[in-house]
Amino acid sequence: MTLRSDRPERLHALDALIGVWLTLIYVVYLTHADMWIAATAWLGWFEQPTRIFLMGALPLAAIWTACRLADRAGRIPRPGPLDMLEANRPVLLAFACLCAISLLPGAVLPGAVVDDGGTQLMVLPYAFVVFTFGLMFGGAVAVRRHWRRILLMTWLVTVTSVLVELFRPRTFSGLLPAVNADWATDADRPAGLMGDANTAAFIMLGLTLLILRYDRLRWPEVGLLAMTLLAVLATQSRGGLLLTAMVVAGYLYHCRAVIRGPALTAALLGGLAAVAGVVLVVLPLLANLAAFSDWEGQRRLEMLTFQGAFVERDESRLGLASSYLAAIEEAVWLGHGTGYMRTRPIGSHNMYLRQWVDNGVPGLLAYLALLGAGTLLFWQRRFPGGLMLILLATVQGLFSHTLLESRGLLLLYALALAVSVVDAGQRAPEAAATGAVGLLRPEPGLRSSTTSGATRRQSSPRLEAR
Repeated sequence: MTLRSDRPERLHALDALIGVWLTLIYVVYLTHADMWIAATAWLGWFEQPTRIFLMGALPLAAIWTACRLADRAGRIPRPGPLDMLEANRPVLLAFACLCAISLLPGAVLPGAVVDDGGTQLMVLPYAFVVFTFGLMFGGAVAVRRHWRRILLMTWLVTVTSVLVELFRPRTFSGLLPAVNADWATDADRPAGLMGDANTAAFIMLGLTLLILRYDRLRWPEVGLLAMTLLAVLATQSRGGLLLTAMVVAGYLYHCRAVIRGPALTAALLGGLAAVAGVVLVVLPLLANLAAFSDWEGQRRLEMLTFQGAFVERDESRLGLASSYLAAIEEAVWLGHGTGYMRTRPIGSHNMYLRQWVDNGVPGLLAYLALLGAGTLLFWQRRFPGGLMLILLATVQGLFSHTLLESRGLLLLYALALAVSVVDAGQRAPEAAATGAVGLLRPEPGLRSSTTSGATRRQSSPRLEAR
């Protein structure tokens, strides 16, 4: 996707180079390939995901800061990478509060984990660093113009890696040394580069809902949804199937203005045919594949074909909630301490319970504020993809306790916030012309990226590119 402008522009050489570098970062981190690289240990000192990320992000931050300091005449178009921090300050503030709570009082409470070299204490600060850099990445010229293409490329890598493991199980997990075999939580379920099937389903859906455009139905995007559904089915993720239904329903809801009359009939018939095709054709074919040959795979297929219960009565996760609520009652207000959940035999499988049991009511409220602030900004900027991402993360938090440890979610959330600033700035002049400026006001203090052609021609091409 390219930004609208009064005249076509080519990327400056430096911007193009930065774009290639950022594309590589997105592909590696959105697919969780950084974990695979760390598990294989073939990069030596740089095998740690943190070091890999900082090695790629710090030079870019230095370049952007130097360009801003050198631009005393104010000729670089705004908003840029550094402006994204100011434009999304409410979300950054909520995240900073969550990090502060995890360190004080979280780190000094009796149940805090401090004897692991500080790993648990640094989980949220590291997530904050990734998120902050993610906001800056979204303000880069190349990303602003081509972010959908970058996400589409990443989606292709994730879906392809999952489908490869559908036909050739353990393709990626089998390459790992035995000492690092825990990178894949269930090596028999197709998960591709992501390692974890539930995480793979969430990342693929997050990429899909940001790639989609919500103004009208487009057959290529319907095909994108169909391929995502097939890949999610391959992961055997029950939560992933629920999230897929939410994404499809949200997409159709936002496109409802053009789904009328014959289009509505065609959409309904097409949806029914798709469901029937999945149940009667796709699932029986999957049953013959090696990835579904074990007992767990067959049980999940029975569930999807309505021959078994969606949630078994003896489901272990059902007992986790009562167990963690009992632990919460012991320290309702401040929690047991950062990392306490990791000392229990089984994780909470619930982001809200994890924040509450670790950091008490302040931690839970700060996490809710992190989601709520983004919801408010996306609503003000009328950015459906961002709202859908928040909804996806909100529901996923009921099934997973590792959302803030996922670089995939952090970078997707940050990218959505950044591009929503530019998107709102582009629509503001159109809304002003029609008098509908309520929710389309550009961010205070930021110049719209759609400046006039005369103004753009006065800018230096070199500075403008940066």
